Amino acid sequence: MQFGQPLFLIIGLILIPVGALFLFWARRKQHKSINALGNDELIARLSADTNWRGRQWRTLLRLLALTFLVIALARPQWGSEVREIEQEGLQVMVALDVSQSMLAEDIKPTRLDRAKLEIRDLTVEFPTPSGGWRRVVDDVSLEVAASERMALVGESGSGKSVLALAALGLVAGSGRIGSGRITVDGHNLAEADGDRLRKIRGGTIGVVFQEPAAALNPVLKVGFQIAETAMSHRRLDRNRARAETRTLLESVALEDADHVAAAYPHQLSGGQLQRVMIALALAGSPRLLIADEPTTALDVLTQAQILELLRTLTGDPMALILISHDLAVVSGLVDRVDVMYAGQIIERAPTGELFDRPLHPYTRQLLDAAGDVDYTR
Repeated sequence: MQFGQPLFLIIGLILIPVGALFLFWARRKQHKSINALGNDELIARLSADTNWRGRQWRTLLRLLALTFLVIALARPQWGSEVREIEQEGLQVMVALDVSQSMLAEDIKPTRLDRAKLEIRDLTVEFPTPSGGWRRVVDDVSLEVAASERMALVGESGSGKSVLALAALGLVAGSGRIGSGRITVDGHNLAEADGDRLRKIRGGTIGVVFQEPAAALNPVLKVGFQIAETAMSHRRLDRNRARAETRTLLESVALEDADHVAAAYPHQLSGGQLQRVMIALALAGSPRLLIADEPTTALDVLTQAQILELLRTLTGDPMALILISHDLAVVSGLVDRVDVMYAGQIIERAPTGELFDRPLHPYTRQLLDAAGDVDYTR
């Protein structure tokens, strides 16, 4: 409840019995005055009684209207249940009235506990037209420590994105986890209920999806979507969520945060959408960020800006899994690279070692396709 709201609420609650007492007092006064009248005066009074009663009820209705207005001013903010959605035209009002900004490093998670993702012998399968099952992720083991930056690299169709989605319990369509174990902070996702999974998705692990235009809700303004995530995962009230929305948009190098927050996804450019997607992923204050092809379809300059932004936002204490088909994208950003091919991790090494001495022929082909890459850390 905001400052000053308790006073408004008390006034509103007092006005309700005051209105009732006023009506009771007015009726008693009317009856006493009628009993004291003579016959001629009584007839004249009864003829005007209708107008008198009308004035009496109008006065009471004014008091009740004032009461509800005061209580409305005192209305508390109910967190995630508060929605300012105007149904006509599906317009969403998100007023960003906080002028202070925050640097990107200031929005890193402040929790003392840190996420650790462990995947052991994971197999993900999808049905085939013949009635069988095809392994898209085949017996993969992976571990991401707190504060670690790692990359998952491979060609399209190698199983990178499916592996990331499986880590969130989001195996698409009719797919299934055939075997293996996925744990986050020691919790087995296979045994987690719906509430626990919702806390993990967005709260413990944030995701930057490959196509932000498809991932964002097209009929809700982007500011509302970010604020809603902050309210849901961090239990912020509406005003604090608005302030956090502006802070997040400014932290991802969006200059006019107010304008962007009030826009729909189709009104923003590709680079702006990618930054909004990163801000949305950070809104729940996650401890692990999964970025799935975050530079796809962006120009070279915007790619460099997005990668630098990821470098600034992650590290200590937030870990990063960067998914890409291009080794040139991950060079200089991550500590470790896992190379994935045909659903399996075929090589794993520190980034510098992988670029200097690749062991697997497929890794060497990826490096050749990337051209001359200047690896610097």
